Amino acid sequence: MVSGRENIKQFWQGAIAALNVGSVQLETVDFDLAGDTGYEIGRATLNFATDGIPPMIAKYVVVWKREDGTWKWHVDIWNPNA
Repeated sequence: MVSGRENIKQFWQGAIAALNVGSVQLETVDFDLAGDTGYEIGRATLNFATDGIPPMIAKYVVVWKREDGTWKWHVDIWNPNA
């Protein structure tokens, strides 16, 4: 588990470099609010910088929390599709 803004930033920078990701598209499939908490279900497409490698499709769930009027990314989980 990764926590803390800088640790999360370093994790994603390392993952992008290690996987040779050229671009990512995020698509929200569903979103629901419950007070100061939002629940997002989505799909991510990772396109690789190396020619000939097909994109990887993943699914994700993000829990958002509203703190002092600002929405913040609280928890997320993702898995590549089989």
